[in-house]
Amino acid sequence: MTFVAANRMEWLFQRCHKEAVLNSVFRSVLLMSCLFLVLTVSMYPVLWSVGVQLHSVFTGSYVPGHHSVLLINSPNEQAAKDIGRAIMDRRLAASINILSRTST
Repeated sequence: MTFVAANRMEWLFQRCHKEAVLNSVFRSVLLMSCLFLVLTVSMYPVLWSVGVQLHSVFTGSYVPGHHSVLLINSPNEQAAKDIGRAIMDRRLAASINILSRTST
């Protein structure tokens, strides 16, 4: 009788131990998944911005939604036209505006 009880106790201990291990593994995976999700959602703007910048660097292309304004001073109007034409030939800008005789 004692042998049967001992076997049952051992079986119960093994079963409880397996369930405890599975519960702790499940909790750890759930915690790590939640932490990853929270970090991903909170870091999304930064990750998106870095991704856009890396895309621009590696492809050398313009990314829609990102606008830049470049102001260049030139000694005369002909130099400004030459700079503008070179920028447009390389497709680095959508448009060029030349403002002659401006002052600050």
